[in-house]
Amino acid sequence: MIKLFKFLLNSEEQKLGQALADSNITGAEVVGRGTIVVDGRVIASSTEFQALKLQAKKIINSRESARI
Repeated sequence: MIKLFKFLLNSEEQKLGQALADSNITGAEVVGRGTIVVDGRVIASSTEFQALKLQAKKIINSRESARI
């Protein structure tokens, strides 16, 4: 069945599908052709997001320190 769906998708759609399957994101839902919805709480609680949030906070704090 999966092979049938791969046949119907172009290479870009296949790459996107594979990237989503390989990610550790849960709770993704396909709601229409080309539309994927993911719960923001799932993203915000991921370790990757938390690490990026910490990096952003360090950048902002360093810029604020430079102004003083």
